[in-house]
Amino acid sequence: MTLVPQHWLRRAHDAVDFQLSRLGGAAAAAALCSLNGRSFDNALDAGAYLCRAARSPAQQMALSGAFHGIEAEQVGPILEAMIQEDEDRMMVLVSR
Repeated sequence: MTLVPQHWLRRAHDAVDFQLSRLGGAAAAAALCSLNGRSFDNALDAGAYLCRAARSPAQQMALSGAFHGIEAEQVGPILEAMIQEDEDRMMVLVSR
């Protein structure tokens, strides 16, 4: 993605963001999609699946445990904190 001009990335982001807002936000997108034949309960589970190769087995287990039991209304704020790279806020939200 570093080869793509920043204004192209911004336009793509804005288009995706607009479409997601029409569907109920990023939190609702996972319920509408499947990846490699797998469906997911929420966007956090989908993200964990996408990033599985970048983590060790121990990290995968910890992440799955952290996201287990997350209520649907918590997914949106957690995703927003992740997008903003606000680790402190994300940890507060996940620990609730």
